[in-house]
Formats: sequence, structure tokens, C-alpha cells
Amino acid sequence: MKGERGITLLEVLAAVTIMAMVTGVAIMLFSSVMALWNNSAQKQADSFHTNFTMNTISRELADATEIYVASANELRYKTSPYAGAPRYGAFIYSASGHTLTLYDITGTSNIQATGTYAKRMTLADNVQSFAAKNAGGTALSTSPPAYLNHGELFIVSVTFENATITANGQKVTTNQTIDAKIKLLLLPAS
Repeated sequence: MKGERGITLLEVLAAVTIMAMVTGVAIMLFSSVMALWNNSAQKQADSFHTNFTMNTISRELADATEIYVASANELRYKTSPYAGAPRYGAFIYSASGHTLTLYDITGTSNIQATGTYAKRMTLADNVQSFAAKNAGGTALSTSPPAYLNHGELFIVSVTFENATITANGQKVTTNQTIDAKIKLLLLPAS
């Protein structure tokens, strides 16, 4: 077996160096793809919460005939009796938990009276502020509490905290305020 040669040390070092470079590029590429995927997933989740919350607010208030701003964090509403018996509900914002929750109110026949609150669902857990405003964009009074009815226009304004994941994995938050303009149902005179 004369003339057969093995691999030299120089060839082994060259192969290891090339393999290390290829592995480093692959790891960097994988990290970039993962960061992009995480950012995309976060944006999708934020978009879902935002759309779900605003659609629920619009749907719940679509047949409302009255609203009452019980406090800076509570908006009560009464639905039209044409959809059956009037239904009472409330949106309550918790600043400490950053949540906006929808409640059904029973045991009352007056929007300004306190009834029994039954939690229906938490709409979002990334809410930074919640406000009811008049058509001009000014916050409705809580002292005395504002009361609107039959045909009046108002705005529900919700500020959401949305996150972006940077390429190095850092979470950066931004606020997005969305307004829903709502006109209360105008009931015909009885």
C-alpha cells in the first residue's frame, strides 16, 4: 500500500474552519428567522385582541338606546326593548390589570341604579386607557355622571399597548388608540 496518504493536519484545520463558518451563518440565519417569527406572532396576537375588543364594543352598543358614564372606568348601557326585554350591560376598565371586561347587569330597571354584575368576558389584557367621549372628542363627565340617550352620537376610545420584538429579542411597546363612533338608537315616540 505504497503511495496512499492520509489527511494532513492542514486539511483537517481547513475543514473545521469552513464548518465553523457555515455553522455560524446558519445560527445567525436561524436567529433572524425566529425573531421575525416571534415579531409576526406578537403582531398577530395584538391585532386579534384589538379587533376582538373593538368589534365587541361596537356589537354590544349597536342596539343601545342609553349610556351612562358611572365612573371614569365604567360605561353602562341599555339595549333596545325591540330585541326582547331591555338588557343592561357595562364595560369596566381596570387600570391596575390593564383589562377591559364586559359585564351583564341584572336586577335593575334603571341604567343609573346599581344591579348585580355578572362577568361575561374579559375583552383584552393590554388596555392602557378607556374613555367615553362626546361627538367632539371631549371626555364625558363623571361628576356629575354623563347620561346620553336616543339618537345621540358618542365615541368609545380605547388605547392598546402593542409590542414589537426586535431582531435581538427585545420587546418594544407602543400605544395605539382606536375610536369607535356610535350613535344610540332613536326609539319612536310611544
